[in-house]
Amino acid sequence: MAEITGYAYGKLREYAKDNWKVVAIANGTETVKKYSNAVIAVDGNKVKYNVICDNADGSLTGKMVDRFAIYETATSTDKIAEDTFAEFTYSNENDTLTIEIEIVIPSN
Repeated sequence: MAEITGYAYGKLREYAKDNWKVVAIANGTETVKKYSNAVIAVDGNKVKYNVICDNADGSLTGKMVDRFAIYETATSTDKIAEDTFAEFTYSNENDTLTIEIEIVIPSN
């Protein structure tokens, strides 16, 4: 069995940055809203996401979220990664949740 090189791991991180662009917030297994405005960067062996989940349209008022998932596109149903975070409930249109995510793709 052959192992991929450090160069290949770097290409995988760049692929993730360029192609896995949508972050969804969810309540349990129910997706609440998807965002495609994440700032995505590669830092060492990590792909870092920073997404501001605002409630400017008021559609999230009264909703609790406790997890995120990363998708390739807004219509994708297959999750690239997911995790939980402390519960957050949107109480008004001014509420904003900032999520910082790190996906580790090792160097080998």
